[in-house]
Amino acid sequence: MTAATNDAYIREAADRVMIQDLVSRYAFFGDYGPNEAWADLFTPDAKWEIAGANIVVRGREQLLKLVSVVRAWSPLSGTPHIRGRTKGLSRRFSRPP
Repeated sequence: MTAATNDAYIREAADRVMIQDLVSRYAFFGDYGPNEAWADLFTPDAKWEIAGANIVVRGREQLLKLVSVVRAWSPLSGTPHIRGRTKGLSRRFSRPP
């Protein structure tokens, strides 16, 4: 393996770890909060469209409203979205009381 190939492999591995971490944070904060930490995962000009529901959410404030409403309304509230992927996050991020 050449140095360039090795560097590319390391960058790809690091990218994969960061993507897995992002997905874990998305699921954990979406399930348990805090809502602000979930909204922080998006860019300030984020646009989220919910297919089939004609719902378009734009920006941080609307994202915060969305996650609050969904968590309060959903019959699955408190059900982890990704089992096993969030292992360890509860130690790194405190759950709200």
